[in-house]
Amino acid sequence: LKTPLLKIMGNKQAMDGLKELFHRPYFTRAWILQELILAKKATVVCGQHQWDWDEFRKAMLALYKCESVLEMITKNRAFVRILSLRQIFSDNGFVLLSYGVYGLLEFKASDPRDKVYAALGLGMSSRKLPLTPDYNLTVQEMYTNTARYLIEEDQNLRCWINCNRPSSKEISNLPSWVPDWTHPNVDIITSGK
Repeated sequence: LKTPLLKIMGNKQAMDGLKELFHRPYFTRAWILQELILAKKATVVCGQHQWDWDEFRKAMLALYKCESVLEMITKNRAFVRILSLRQIFSDNGFVLLSYGVYGLLEFKASDPRDKVYAALGLGMSSRKLPLTPDYNLTVQEMYTNTARYLIEEDQNLRCWINCNRPSSKEISNLPSWVPDWTHPNVDIITSGK
């Protein structure tokens, strides 16, 4: 991949195209995780151009290491999450629900429950998850059930990372101990606290 990458990096039009591609709304959809992580074979299609997902992913990882494009890629944290969760899935055959839910903080979903439901399909561990997609549950009920499960499963409060400040909650009537996974708390993420 080194030769094609050097050509891309030396081509302003190609770099502008990659930057535009990284910032397409498609790469921020919650359900893209299942589409890209669980697919046996995937193809990135943009206009008339096609690229095998695995080759595309390898190229992005290589580009990620290049100083000149690091800022371009890291500005799209959702894309970085896709790459890291895909690696976890490749290594283990599943993604822990806590990692999946945390990973989905950067993604968008028209229904807030999908922030959890999209992660459920990645958690193929030896035990069956006690949570199942149920759109009859309110967002508050689903987030409460998920928080309870994660606290019991992990035996810690890690599920609160980046999403439990009262001032950052968008979902009303959530119990104070239940994280709001609607969006990340950017202040915490960027400050590293």
